[in-house]
Amino acid sequence: MRIVLLGTLTALTALLTACSSSTTSEVHSTPSTGDFATTSASNPPVITAVTSETEPPRQKPFPPGYPQKVSVSSLPSQVRNWIQMEGHTDAVAVAPGVWAPLPPGASMEQAATAGVLDGFCASKKAYEEQYLNGQQEAGACW
Repeated sequence: MRIVLLGTLTALTALLTACSSSTTSEVHSTPSTGDFATTSASNPPVITAVTSETEPPRQKPFPPGYPQKVSVSSLPSQVRNWIQMEGHTDAVAVAPGVWAPLPPGASMEQAATAGVLDGFCASKKAYEEQYLNGQQEAGACW
């Protein structure tokens, strides 16, 4: 949860005045001192922080049917050799022509969203533009 703080006394006064229209207590600003006073000492104004709910972390989108676990031996030679040099035997197909290494103990989602994608340059670029709002991921392409 994020708390949005009002930057000036003027904004705070306006907020309190607007809120007080539904309560019995009025809020006034004393121009000479900048202090706040209420018409009822037993009913001081309630100051509340303006909040907004944070959105849950958004999963990176994938084309329909992806991600998929695949064997590194089934990948095109350039990609297969690159991922095998890293010692991986499994990979995740993130999109057509785009793969991510699948390290032991990682889920497909973790590997696919780790920020490293390998594949054909045009396929990788198309995936990044269409599904990642143009954010470029690390990795190699051919």
